[in-house]
Amino acid sequence: MKKTLFIQLFLIYMCISLSSYSQWIATDSLESRMSSFSESGGYLYACSSASGIYISIDSGYNFYSSNESLGNLNTRIILPKDSLLVLGTNNSIYKSIDYGASWILASNGFPTTGDHSNVTGIIYRGDSILVATYGNGIYCSIDFCESWFPLNNGFLDLYRSGLYINGKRLFTGTMYGGSGIYASDNGGATWVQKNNGVPMNPYAPDQYVDITSFTNIGSTLFVATHGGNILKSEDNGDSWIVLNCPNNYAWDIINVDNSLFCGHGGGGVTESDDMGETWVFRNEGLAPPFDVMINALYRSGPYLYIGTHSTKIFRRPVAELITKIPEQSACSKVLVYPNPVSDISRIVIPLSSSGKYTLEIYNELGLQVKYATGLGLDQLEIRKPDFTTGMYFFRVIGSDSGFYSGKFIVN
Repeated sequence: MKKTLFIQLFLIYMCISLSSYSQWIATDSLESRMSSFSESGGYLYACSSASGIYISIDSGYNFYSSNESLGNLNTRIILPKDSLLVLGTNNSIYKSIDYGASWILASNGFPTTGDHSNVTGIIYRGDSILVATYGNGIYCSIDFCESWFPLNNGFLDLYRSGLYINGKRLFTGTMYGGSGIYASDNGGATWVQKNNGVPMNPYAPDQYVDITSFTNIGSTLFVATHGGNILKSEDNGDSWIVLNCPNNYAWDIINVDNSLFCGHGGGGVTESDDMGETWVFRNEGLAPPFDVMINALYRSGPYLYIGTHSTKIFRRPVAELITKIPEQSACSKVLVYPNPVSDISRIVIPLSSSGKYTLEIYNELGLQVKYATGLGLDQLEIRKPDFTTGMYFFRVIGSDSGFYSGKFIVN
């Protein structure tokens, strides 16, 4: 009886409209506040400010600690490349060659004096790894973290915040140093200020506003700031305009399916689906004051994740958040044939439907076990070897606004 009731409730969930999801859902909580997210090899990683690294294998619903041989638990950013992970802390670099199961100190040549090497950004440029620090500028490794050397030619201060690549141009910002935005067109060998249109710091009028995060939509570049709102550049950083986001204190900004999402230091989450011209708050389910202090935003598969000052991690389906997706009031039941699945079964969509599809499959516990997007009609299939025995539920979301659901059994 309980299982039947659960299945009935889950089918109701699968058939509700995308617009009727209501709020952020708390998944897990770390032992200290969040710093950032990353992912590799099916693992979702969360960095914390005092309790090290956490890993999730179930789409962020549960996180477990993974700190073997990690000598610094004030972790900031993970850069993944297959099984190799590069981790920046508040004063050192570590690497892992086993997806984070264990860690190796990799700070040869990297400055490790107090908090002045607090890592604020890590990126690959080809096979080179660049690390931005708060206090010691930018360091580079060309031998996968075996050694490091500085790339600070052109900086007026060494208080770097973030690293970003747009096209062939590198960008980094300044936090508390006042010198604004820098760009490099030669891989970081030299840096030039790019502050045309960047506002001054309202609390220090002789300094530029603090820069916190970069993202882009196509060739258009966006920058989050502390106190200077969101900045936009349509000439790859040569000039900037100030956008009118309703909260001008932002920690993070990301592009999610060509919509902008900002995490604010006290205003929660804002979204723009028109290149930053207009913004709306997306704080349903977040309780002030600490839940709306957003430290990190991250998109993984169908979900957008946020890490908060309250140590909580929340997630929400992207399909619910993107405001330009048309409202859908109902879903249509579709068949899987053959069902139970014997080898390969097809999801049968009405012939009137066309375009591309997103497929989501969930097990009986409600955990997502498959996510695929950009599928053609002939690619909507279920392969028995991909699943264990049991009952599964699926949703198919079409680019033509079709919304379908059903269930199947694997014996």
